[in-house]
Amino acid sequence: MLLHRRGGNVKWNAWRLLASLTVLLVVMAFLPSFSQGNSAQQLLVLHSYHRGYKWTDDITRGIEAALRYDGKPVKVHYEYMDTKRLSDTTYFKLLYETYKYKFGNFRFDAIIATDNDAFNFLVSYRDELFPGTPVVFCGVNYFEPSQLRGVRLFTGVNEAADIKLTLDLALKLHPDTRRIVVINDTTTTGRIMHKELVDLLPAYRGRVEFTLLEDVEMPEILAAVQKLPPDTLVFYTLFYRDRAGRFFNYDESISMIAEKCPVPIYAVWDFNLGHGIVGGMLTSGYYQGETAGKMAVRILQGEEVENIPIVIKSPNRYMFDYRQLQRLHLEFYPLPPESILINKPLPLYSVPEKIFWGAIAALAVLVVIVLLLLRIMAVRRHGEQELKQSEQRIRTLLETVPHGVTECDAAGVITLANESFSRMVGYGKDEIIGTHIWDFMEPGPQKEALPAYLRQLVREQPAPTPYVCRNMTKDGRLFDVQVDWTYERDAEGRVTGFVCVLSDITGRMELERLKDEMISAVSHEMRTPLTAILGFSDFMLENEVEPEQRKSYLSTIHLETERLNELIGNFLDLQRLKARQEPISYRELSLRPLLEEAAALFGTISPRHRITLDCPLDIPQVRGNAEQLRRLLSNLISNAVKYSPDGGEVLLGCRREDDSVTILVRDEGIGMPPEVLDKIFDRFYRVDNTASRRFTGTGLGLALVREIARIHGGRVRAESTVGKGSTFYVSLPALSGPSGVNGA
Repeated sequence: MLLHRRGGNVKWNAWRLLASLTVLLVVMAFLPSFSQGNSAQQLLVLHSYHRGYKWTDDITRGIEAALRYDGKPVKVHYEYMDTKRLSDTTYFKLLYETYKYKFGNFRFDAIIATDNDAFNFLVSYRDELFPGTPVVFCGVNYFEPSQLRGVRLFTGVNEAADIKLTLDLALKLHPDTRRIVVINDTTTTGRIMHKELVDLLPAYRGRVEFTLLEDVEMPEILAAVQKLPPDTLVFYTLFYRDRAGRFFNYDESISMIAEKCPVPIYAVWDFNLGHGIVGGMLTSGYYQGETAGKMAVRILQGEEVENIPIVIKSPNRYMFDYRQLQRLHLEFYPLPPESILINKPLPLYSVPEKIFWGAIAALAVLVVIVLLLLRIMAVRRHGEQELKQSEQRIRTLLETVPHGVTECDAAGVITLANESFSRMVGYGKDEIIGTHIWDFMEPGPQKEALPAYLRQLVREQPAPTPYVCRNMTKDGRLFDVQVDWTYERDAEGRVTGFVCVLSDITGRMELERLKDEMISAVSHEMRTPLTAILGFSDFMLENEVEPEQRKSYLSTIHLETERLNELIGNFLDLQRLKARQEPISYRELSLRPLLEEAAALFGTISPRHRITLDCPLDIPQVRGNAEQLRRLLSNLISNAVKYSPDGGEVLLGCRREDDSVTILVRDEGIGMPPEVLDKIFDRFYRVDNTASRRFTGTGLGLALVREIARIHGGRVRAESTVGKGSTFYVSLPALSGPSGVNGA
């Protein structure tokens, strides 16, 4: 009886002690800590991804677990870069400016960078944003020491998914497998996984066939897995963004695939466990965060970061879903030692008294933890609100810039467009996304040449240079734009797309055209014939002139008037081509009839010269405007006739060169020195030498030739030898197939 009363007193005292402890912990949880004053150390955790993403949340739990055992006050600041949704070069520059403004006057004692984007960001900008601050990284896929060459104060833990161990185990559990379908995306992590998979494929050659589903849309994946035969396995890495740009949460994509997939699914990350996968050697965000947190604690305790070696072996674990093993009748198959099982039913048995009271004590502790977590959640909600405000500022900046901004892939398909570009072209964003960048250009050879030009950029990767083109709005209005662009590259440096900034320069181009053309024409070319006309007419008005002399003066006036008329005509033609307020119509043309027509015309106009034609009958057709090409030929042949001696030959030819058709006009005239050949196509330029001074000209004919060639997507050049003559070449893009002999 006495023993029973003592036992009851012991239990009662234990309850009182437990209740007192619980109340004390609750009160402490809601009171401000006296130790967390100015002495609290500052730790920044820079997450690559977003809050609510399980992998990131697991890393956070691991970091906090490591910090709890330190015992010293640490103020933790969380920043989420959200790169699963947006990860282009412009976005990282905006993040840099945001953090520079946000933390410009703040110093951290240490930084933890989670996953590749945060790691690469700090490698690039740590010395500018947080100079001298040690960095601990985790979740960096397949880390190589070369990634930190020349970089100090970095340490951390490598994340290496054990793809081979998982594949070997899957093939051991399913020995009849003949094919493995790999599902992977094209995010930063996805590209790293792709490289590792490709390196592993030779080890399984002849044993099993691999099919990669990567740069595809989700409906394509669901349709493919639904039809898989029984001798197939699915190896799922990750799939957060499909080819159409749709974003999926970690549990959303794997759950959708598992629902449609009739065959076993294996994976390499633990956050997919419980959503339809069997399991595997899984990479754990919690253990990544815990390892990095312990290393950060050592730094906060004063240990030099150089003395903390990088952990190369990734802390992975064998993990399996018991329900999936049971579905596949593998629940009794011997799994690797220390494997972790989830969803395994607990046996029903009576609980001993010690375990019962231990559970009660644990429950009380859990109540305290819940209360603590509520407080932490309140703090986090405040931080999340600040993060959302920061993200909103970045989005507002992108949407309010006055220039059009677009992002397109390597094939020219637009994946992002801001509001300014939408207003510029008159289309809604939903209409723009998925179209090609050249769909908004004015129809013509320049637009048709752009796809090949993009392929050339991807292949040769020259330095980005701005270019000017003409775009067309939804209602048909034309406007000039200057396009400044840069490359987007993947982790291996391959070009994956382009970011373009478009500035409407219609007004500026118009002013420059008017200024250049009018000033040049009035100040130089137009003044010369007008001076002669006024001089001779004034002389004849003021003086008695003999009939022969008056006839000579009138001939000079007539000649100068014709020259002025030619100058004005060429000037207006050139101005219309450059302004191009209305689209020019193009169609398939045969060049030989145009050449024959020009040869016949000038053979009649200038019988003192021999006009010869050399053009094959099967020359390919071109896409062009017949009237403009006639004007081009007229200017070239009239120049050749003007500078050729009487009886000289003017050859009018045409030939095929690779993908072009080249028109050539050769004369036996005075020729030109080689140093002027790159200037003769400029407006109002004329060769200044003794032999050419006796020939009159406007200086606009060859400029008009170059402009006509340009709007046809072609180019011009010249060859010349002084005293022997000149040859002018105009190359135009050829259409496939011969032209025949039909006229234009």
